[in-house]
Amino acid sequence: MACCVLHHYLRMENTQGYTPPSFADSADPDGNIVEGSWRQVDAILDNIQQTSQRNPATSATEVREQFIYYLSNAGSLGWQVQHIYRV
Repeated sequence: MACCVLHHYLRMENTQGYTPPSFADSADPDGNIVEGSWRQVDAILDNIQQTSQRNPATSATEVREQFIYYLSNAGSLGWQVQHIYRV
């Protein structure tokens, strides 16, 4: 369920960066499948460079803060809050 919530959150908040229009497979007017860019994920991952830096980038920290805010407010689930603060 957490993966689904994360997926939907990213689709709503960052459509162009997370799933741009050409990302998913689609069909052309003749019904032929047009492969989406998700199929080239291996090529994208190959370009990631290892770093010795251990601190997160500012953008990563901002994303984390957005998750904290969302999951503490609109995305909060009552039963989880009760579980956290159980006595």
